[in-house]
This record gives sequence, C-alpha cells and structure tokens, in this order.
Amino acid sequence: MQAWLNHVSDHLPGPMLDFALLVKEKLEPIIRYCRHPITNGKAEGINSLLMAIQRSARGFRSHASFRIAALFHCGGLDLYPANTNALVKA
Repeated sequence: MQAWLNHVSDHLPGPMLDFALLVKEKLEPIIRYCRHPITNGKAEGINSLLMAIQRSARGFRSHASFRIAALFHCGGLDLYPANTNALVKA
C-alpha cells in the first residue's frame, strides 16, 4: 500500500493523488467491513420507522402510548385470525 501511495504521489499528482489519500484514510474501515460485513443499517431503518410513527401521530401523550404504537407497527403482527373456520362456526 505504501509503495503504491509513494508511486502515485511522485508520478500522478492531482485527482489520482486525492484518491490515493482517500483510500489511505479509509483503508482500515474498508478492510474491517470486508472481514466482518456488519452495518447499522437495520437499526437506522427501525429508527426511521419509529420517527415516522411519531410524526404521523403528532406526538404522544405518554411513553406507553408510543410504545404500543411502535409494537403495533413494527411487531410484525398478523391481524387476521389464524383459523377463520372457527369464527364461522361460533
């Protein structure tokens, strides 16, 4: 890596040098991601969904109300009954 960076800085100034410096600066996080492909994308997605719930309600009166709404929207619940035949017979 250092040899390539030295070559670029000696022979290719300008945009290529800027790119080489950027790669040098970001190399450790790039290698870390290649070894362990973990991101916080799912957490960001859930946070975005929770913020949308909060905006759509124009605020909640209590934390319990917000918690119920979050569980309702993010819980993956199926609102249809599991056995519709039992409802027809009842």
